[in-house]
Amino acid sequence: MSSAPPPSSLPPVIHGARVVTAGKFLQLADGTPHFVRGVSYGPFKPNSRGEPFPEDAQLATDLRHMAALG
Repeated sequence: MSSAPPPSSLPPVIHGARVVTAGKFLQLADGTPHFVRGVSYGPFKPNSRGEPFPEDAQLATDLRHMAALG
C-alpha cells in the first residue's frame, strides 16, 4: 500500500445522538442526514498459521492505514 492520504475533513462526532430511519435513509432525530462510514476487510486466503487473515506484518500495516483514514 502507498502512504496514507491526508486526513479528510469529517463532520464532528455527536455522541448520544439518536439515529432513526427515514424511508431507506438514516437521520438524526433532528432530521440531519446520517451517513454510515466503514470499511470491509477480507476475505483472505489462510496465512501461514491457517488463519483467515494476512500475515501479521501486513495486517498491522493495513490496520494502521485504516486508522489513519479515520
